[in-house]
Amino acid sequence: MNQDFRDAVVSIIDQYMRDNIHTSAPAKVGNVSENFTAELTPDLKVTTDDDREVPYPKISGTAILMPTGAGGTIGFAFPVHSGDGCVAIFGEGGSGTDLKWDLSNATLLPGLPASSSEQVKRAGSEDAAVVFAPTATITVKKDSIELKKKDTVVTMKDDSVTVKRGASEIKVTNGSIKSKNGGTSVEKLPASVKITTATVDVTGNVKIKGNVQVQGNVDISGTLTLGGIVMNTHTHAGVHGLTGGPQ
Repeated sequence: MNQDFRDAVVSIIDQYMRDNIHTSAPAKVGNVSENFTAELTPDLKVTTDDDREVPYPKISGTAILMPTGAGGTIGFAFPVHSGDGCVAIFGEGGSGTDLKWDLSNATLLPGLPASSSEQVKRAGSEDAAVVFAPTATITVKKDSIELKKKDTVVTMKDDSVTVKRGASEIKVTNGSIKSKNGGTSVEKLPASVKITTATVDVTGNVKIKGNVQVQGNVDISGTLTLGGIVMNTHTHAGVHGLTGGPQ
């Protein structure tokens, strides 16, 4: 076999493979069924013998790849809509056939956006995993987890949990070490719950074991008992006789 003939055969085979064998391609999602299969249109074109470019046909019944395991009982699912960008993957076999890289063997890998969104940019700039929907985000970083829904933010760190909604805040800490005297000594801060808000309204019984400090007025509409003595009706005997009740 001379070299020219060999080169011609290789060229023909190479051209055939480039024109007819595809392993993957960007594509658009069409009609979606149960968020499990979908129609897709690969962003590919075929050049005919008369040099016309013909788009690839739509492929129906394409399986959508979703990250699940344990028989589909554990995983992460999200909606796939018509018009979404995706990647069409053409594999070997599938559908009980021995076809290789055939259109009928396509699977759909969703998540090929047309542009970078704000949350995608955040994930890259903050080294975070971000799960997001139109009005809610979950941001997981090395040292914190943040859940946000409009103006409500829950932040979890190794030593604290903070809940914020508008101007109100609840912060729970498990204690920490505070440096003193320029770092020559340390102070162990106790665990605490700090509530910052305009009004705290509690319905039900409250039992406190420990000291109570009040900065402000105390208004009691019921009965006040101190050391077993009912202060609402308590009187004193004095040089001028019994005192009157508390006014």
